[in-house]
Amino acid sequence: MLPQRPPASACTLLRVSRAADDSLRDERDDEIDLRHYLSVLRRRWKAVAAVILIVVGTAGGLSARQEKRFRARSEVLVQPASTEALFSSGESARNAQDSERRFNNEVRLLESDPIRALVEAEYDGPIPASRVSASVNSQTADVISVSATWTDPAEAARLVNTYVSVFIDARRQQRVDALLDAGAEIQTQIDQLSEEIVAAQVPLDQVEAALAADPTNEVLAAQRDDVAERVDRTVTPLESRRSFYQQQSGDLRLTAGTTSSGGAEVLSEAKPVDTPVSPKPLRDAGIGLLLGLALGIGFAFLRDSLDERIRTTSDVERASGGLHALASIPVRDGKVAPGFVACRDDPRSQGAEAYRSLRTSVKFASLDRPIKVLQVTSASSGEGKTTTVANLAVVLAQGGDRVAVLCCDLRRPAIHERFGEPLVAGFTDVLVGDASLSSAIRRVDPNLLILPAGSRPPNPSELLSTQRASAVISALAEEFDVVLLDSTSVLAVTDALVVSRLADATLVVIDSRTTKRNALRRTLQMLHQINAPVLGLVLNGTPPADSDGYGYEKKRRRRFRRRRRPEEKVPEARLPIPAGKP
Repeated sequence: MLPQRPPASACTLLRVSRAADDSLRDERDDEIDLRHYLSVLRRRWKAVAAVILIVVGTAGGLSARQEKRFRARSEVLVQPASTEALFSSGESARNAQDSERRFNNEVRLLESDPIRALVEAEYDGPIPASRVSASVNSQTADVISVSATWTDPAEAARLVNTYVSVFIDARRQQRVDALLDAGAEIQTQIDQLSEEIVAAQVPLDQVEAALAADPTNEVLAAQRDDVAERVDRTVTPLESRRSFYQQQSGDLRLTAGTTSSGGAEVLSEAKPVDTPVSPKPLRDAGIGLLLGLALGIGFAFLRDSLDERIRTTSDVERASGGLHALASIPVRDGKVAPGFVACRDDPRSQGAEAYRSLRTSVKFASLDRPIKVLQVTSASSGEGKTTTVANLAVVLAQGGDRVAVLCCDLRRPAIHERFGEPLVAGFTDVLVGDASLSSAIRRVDPNLLILPAGSRPPNPSELLSTQRASAVISALAEEFDVVLLDSTSVLAVTDALVVSRLADATLVVIDSRTTKRNALRRTLQMLHQINAPVLGLVLNGTPPADSDGYGYEKKRRRRFRRRRRPEEKVPEARLPIPAGKP
């Protein structure tokens, strides 16, 4: 029987639900990315501030060392030459109206080598003529701005005024020469038209000469009238053109005689100014601040991407491939004694609250499958696994569980120091038969007993692999609610991998100040290769401000203690365990 399809309304609800889930997931990812960016800036704010101070200080120092420079400016009104309107067609007239092209030509003329050579010959100061530049102020006004920048404002103004004067003189001479050249061309046109008129009148002159010799000849008289009419039609336009050119020639001669500015006029002379154009300390500091901020943020993210240390719980999840941090243990300010246990000696601290959170996580993790034997290890030494074992054992015992701590770190044992117990006799002495389990185990609390490492053996890995070691751990697991194994680090030696076979779960401790991401990945890979069940991770050494504690040490409130039951005697096991210290 084929399954029935859900109704259309149900399909619609499913699509809407999936779309809503996708939208919420995208928003959550964006929020996580934003929090990650803010977290990076919060951690690296000192680096950002240092980069900003360096850039701003460098900009300020360079600005202070620069010599003050002053700018002199003059404005010149430039008009088109009158010759442009004399021999211009319609297309040329339209091009003449292109002010941008014309003024670009004027600027290039003003900055040309011939003009600069004339200025060099005229000016006898220390500033080279190449320091002068020209620009167009506006597209709606025929004005060119001429400026020069120098350390002496008076000298800069003198150079600009000299430059403008030379340019106007050169342009005037150029305009006069252009007018004279135009007049000569017009005169050539007049002479040519005169020759054409004379040539056109030759037939009429011949007929009139013949008629003068025979005045009574009526045929010649009629011929003269016909020739005169033809000549008049030819000569009249030529004479009209000659008259026009003669008028233009007169105007050019008059203009050339009266030209004094060359089509350029000074609107404002350059004057010395007291305000320097460079350096500008405030502007340079502002630019340095913006540049330093950009470089600082970039440096912060670059340094964070190159930093292999695991800083936050988000880093833990990314580096471990999805494993969660069961607890985030804040670092404690100031020095502590070698045997200090936060949950016992300072139960109101943030660290103690974090270990209580770790206890809750371990309890919840053991709901589906009981975890009697829990190994605590780390990637490398010095990451706080022994501290974690001591505090976790104390909080479990405070919660009513019967806890046994077994030191499986036979190379550098330290758990016995946390509880003020001697090293021997201990675990290794029980394994080799030099001591019984009842004589080696010590009670440090009504619900907490520890078994130190004992005498240091020459072959720790082989000793931990024996059936005797498995029997001791099994005996402790039968008698106690939780057995904590303090083992060596994974990457240093193989002891932790050997011990993981004897544990129900493994807890990996990492330090935000020292643990590298590659080290954590390698540790988890080695544990997974031997099918060691990793319960989770503990992030140690986080800043106090980032911890999840409620600051109980800062609040004075009444604590409600759990009323303890009367102390019960530990039942006898296969290996007898004493009721008190030996």
